[in-house]
Amino acid sequence: MVSNGPYAFDEQLSEARYYKSELLRHFATSASAAVARERGRAESVFSCFPKHGNIVGLGFGAKLADGYRLAAERAVRVYVRTKFPKSALSRYQMIPSTVDGMDTDVIAVGNILASQRPTRCGVSVGHGNITAGTLGCLVRRPGDNAKYILSNNHVLADCDAASIGAEILEPGRMDGGDPNDPIGKLAEFAPLTTGGVLEIDAAIAELIDVNSVLPEIMEIGPINQPPIGPEIYQSVRKHGRTTLHTVGIVTGIDEDVRVSFNPWLSADFASQISVEGFRGPFSASGDSGSLVVDAVTKHPVGLHFADGLGISFANRIERVLDHFQVEIV
Repeated sequence: MVSNGPYAFDEQLSEARYYKSELLRHFATSASAAVARERGRAESVFSCFPKHGNIVGLGFGAKLADGYRLAAERAVRVYVRTKFPKSALSRYQMIPSTVDGMDTDVIAVGNILASQRPTRCGVSVGHGNITAGTLGCLVRRPGDNAKYILSNNHVLADCDAASIGAEILEPGRMDGGDPNDPIGKLAEFAPLTTGGVLEIDAAIAELIDVNSVLPEIMEIGPINQPPIGPEIYQSVRKHGRTTLHTVGIVTGIDEDVRVSFNPWLSADFASQISVEGFRGPFSASGDSGSLVVDAVTKHPVGLHFADGLGISFANRIERVLDHFQVEIV
């Protein structure tokens, strides 16, 4: 066997199984679970967790901070539907910070669903040359039978580098999107490289199969019409590829910001919306393209496109829709 690092795969696998087993001891709730674990039955990994509970998986690998920075080379990975504050957990539900000296990493993944279509909005999507962004919502032109997915230019059009008709992947390339099974083709984008002050970072892609995307947003549901303007202290929410379903507060409604897309491209944007997360970040890398809606009424407010430290920025949704002359499905 060829080594793929400082130690071979079989040694890594042995270490993984040891630490996963040690964590299972923490959660074992019955003699039958313990017996199953001792006998090495595959289903023993799940015997300690309620079928509809918060924990949906265990693993062993890298520990990441903020979803992308390497925090430790190895950790026991615990997949949960939702991260809860410690104050909301009993001592039996608490995941220890270490297992026999090995770090743990709690990763929120929502419900792990088989990749299939039709999918819903709020999932991973992107041009084949980018990592991944988010499918914001479905749009259409009055009198046109075609349907389009709405996201950012830098998600669907690779910062103006893509050609009209380019294939769009769902999920995005970073998440295993299949180039032989695209979900749509780039139809139009608002340029980012004009040199002037911009108001939107947006693009639309025509669905190859009009039934391949459902109009509701993951964990949010159907979107209500009409779009509305933002208000300071307004509660909003979104579902994105990385941070999933989050809630935030609008803290600015006329923000002028300079946004860097890569080392070679930055652009100035006027009249943007700023949002700060409630009890955590509102968004992170990979959430670009998420539709921001009023938290209560679910009327569209903005199209998320950029992140700063602890703050998120979104285009005003009515300006995005006006540019493409489309309406949300």
